[in-house]
Amino acid sequence: VFAEDDTFSIAITCPELEAGLLEHCRHPEGFDEICRRIPVLRQWLERSVPISRVLGGASLQNRWHHYGARDAALPILGFFPVGDAYVQTNPIYGRGCASAFVQAQLLAEAVRSTQAASVRARRYHASVWRELRPHFEFCLGADAAFVARARRARGEPVSALARAGNYLYDVAFL
Repeated sequence: VFAEDDTFSIAITCPELEAGLLEHCRHPEGFDEICRRIPVLRQWLERSVPISRVLGGASLQNRWHHYGARDAALPILGFFPVGDAYVQTNPIYGRGCASAFVQAQLLAEAVRSTQAASVRARRYHASVWRELRPHFEFCLGADAAFVARARRARGEPVSALARAGNYLYDVAFL
């Protein structure tokens, strides 16, 4: 039995500097060829039939939109961005919906806590910063580590800081 309702998906990621590999992934034949080279994926492909075309993503940068809110003196009163309108992280980490739910809860707490619009704004933005910034920083570091690894594999120079970050990521998470 496949994942949900006998359906599954496969996501392949690579740094955008790997133009040839990216182009290969965008076409069904290339995507399938890559999957067949990975033994566990080959087994799934042999037992399945595609139900959609190969879908690509690009420009998966991590973004934190401030809307003037970090400057506590000038928050936009009554405007509370939630989800990708506020914080975006690379979807490969699978935290987008969870982050939006956390933000919604923090917004509810800020709104319940006071009637003062400026206090609500400061509380909301401060709590989102406190709760989500560590995850956001992780995403920045992990993405940088992946790019550094790709550059090293290509024989390109990588700064000592990037090598150290890559090492720490490997030790902590792999």
